[in-house]
Amino acid sequence: MATSISALRASSEKDEGKPRTSAYNAIDGNARTSWCSSADDPSPSLTFTLKDVREISKIGLIVGVGKDGDLVSDKRSLKKVKLSDGTTVLELTFQKSTKLQEVVLDPPLRGTRITFTVTETRGAGPFCLPELSVKSLKGQLTGSSISRKVRALSTPARRFLGSWTDNVDAPERTIVISLDGTFHYRYEPLLEEEAHNLRGKWRGSYKRLTLERGTKKASLKAKVTDETLQLTGKGLTSSMASEYVRVP
Repeated sequence: MATSISALRASSEKDEGKPRTSAYNAIDGNARTSWCSSADDPSPSLTFTLKDVREISKIGLIVGVGKDGDLVSDKRSLKKVKLSDGTTVLELTFQKSTKLQEVVLDPPLRGTRITFTVTETRGAGPFCLPELSVKSLKGQLTGSSISRKVRALSTPARRFLGSWTDNVDAPERTIVISLDGTFHYRYEPLLEEEAHNLRGKWRGSYKRLTLERGTKKASLKAKVTDETLQLTGKGLTSSMASEYVRVP
């Protein structure tokens, strides 16, 4: 079944995205794994990109790494967090505990981008978050299915995940590359050219992005960094080859 989460972006990762401290550890349904931010990150944050508009009604947190029923002393744990959908902002405080704490969001958050920002922590050392559970009115968005999809992607392929546009202020091209192996490309030209709205499947490697739609396939040369994506070659449409930036 397709997941509604296209991608997850962290403000930082302690080991630069290696499996041990990856951001995806926070949403994999496994309390034994953790996302850890870099030591110099003052306000660790996670940003969810969703495939479609969702209403987020509940979150659950395990606020820190535990051992023998207590939070460990060499890692910071979460105390306060700010949630935002770009319009609504909620500020929540959590107890010092190793158990899952769930909160019903009132009002719920709604949109395709949800930001989770840690505003206050407890303890010392790097900040680590074992579990963040996110639920919409349609069901659970996080859990073990996320872990399986992340493990199925190579490290170079993960860099493509997320929402990209050719111009943040006046976009013509937008491509959303999702964790479930699907993409959505929209071309809405400002001049009188043919518009495109395409969905299909994708595969990524170190230097290529392959897109499939039905019987059609295109393999574009790709240069991707944390914030930019350059596609050259023949795409499913001629408009695909362009320079993109990550949607902030």
